[in-house]
Amino acid sequence: MSILTSILTGAKPGPRRMLVYGTAGIGKSTFATCAPSPIVIQTEDGLGEIDCHKFPVAQTFTDVMNALAALYQEDHRYRTVVIDSLDWLERVIHAEVCRNRQVPTIEVIFPPKSGHPN
Repeated sequence: MSILTSILTGAKPGPRRMLVYGTAGIGKSTFATCAPSPIVIQTEDGLGEIDCHKFPVAQTFTDVMNALAALYQEDHRYRTVVIDSLDWLERVIHAEVCRNRQVPTIEVIFPPKSGHPN
């Protein structure tokens, strides 16, 4: 059988992915919640004045993963997942890695390189 029989044609649109970056208070979260049928996975408490559907603020990596799992596995009306914010999610991930590795800080695992800012 020829490999030519495996050639694919046509467009296959996938989900859009977007990262919105900017200083605090310029409207990133407001912009994100204008997407179609959004649900927000909060990693910080910053949506107080935005009327939107949101999970409680995730305190742990497990909280974030449970929210994502529910959205993946269960029926719902949401079409957009917003993670607010990624820099706070990074802290949650670092805490999980430190807990799993039983170390006090992420720098124990990934020490800063000499001559580079932390």
